[in-house]
Amino acid sequence: RGHEVEVFASTPHTDRVENQNGIIEHWINEVSREKFRWVAGHRFAVRNAELPFDVIEGPEYFADASFARALAPEVPLVVKMHTPSLLIAQLNKKPGIEPGD
Repeated sequence: RGHEVEVFASTPHTDRVENQNGIIEHWINEVSREKFRWVAGHRFAVRNAELPFDVIEGPEYFADASFARALAPEVPLVVKMHTPSLLIAQLNKKPGIEPGD
């Protein structure tokens, strides 16, 4: 549809930027889940200053996109829910009621 997509992802290997079929992949050598959002947020902010993004998408767990959003508050954030529906049903069930009841 003509969208330009860039992905910021963790790798245990050397930092690199690749273009895979028009999608720019920013591979960040940071395997710590705690530190990744900070490093990725800084990389996002640098890239956003070069070529402003229209939207940020990130998972809810570990709030991976939270620091990118804090550094670029003008960019809307869309949060993708990665939690399996069975787990959501278990977390939301009332005592004595089984999921699906």
